[in-house]
Amino acid sequence: RERFSAERMVQDTLRVYERVATTRGGERRWVRVHLIPDLGEGGTVRGIYTLMLDVEEDHRMREALEQKEARLRHFAENIPGPIAVVDRDLRYAFANKVFLRLRGVESQEIIGRHVRHVLGTADLRGAAGRVFPYLLGVSDRAIAESLVVV
Repeated sequence: RERFSAERMVQDTLRVYERVATTRGGERRWVRVHLIPDLGEGGTVRGIYTLMLDVEEDHRMREALEQKEARLRHFAENIPGPIAVVDRDLRYAFANKVFLRLRGVESQEIIGRHVRHVLGTADLRGAAGRVFPYLLGVSDRAIAESLVVV
């Protein structure tokens, strides 16, 4: 566990961390703690203001989201067909094992890379009519294909 240092806190100006705290009623809840130095003349620490915020709900929501994401990832990973997820910048965020096997690549070779570097120009143009209308809000396949930048 890190030891408290007033000098280090002053250097950081504002120190923030999260921990579990126990309420007067004995309930354990996540809190975000802000330590704010009260500096005197010459930068000496006269005291420390402490602000604690209850972030229990944030932690519960984050945990629920992580659980849902894990279930979705497990589902997508075990579908017998190829699945890949790209972000708005057209970089791969996920690819299941079937997609990876069909492409002959490992996950670390494509995650974060642009689709044009993984699919190639011909496959990218072919995918345009299926993928880009959703990303661009365009309903016409011909227009979507013409918007592909290779």
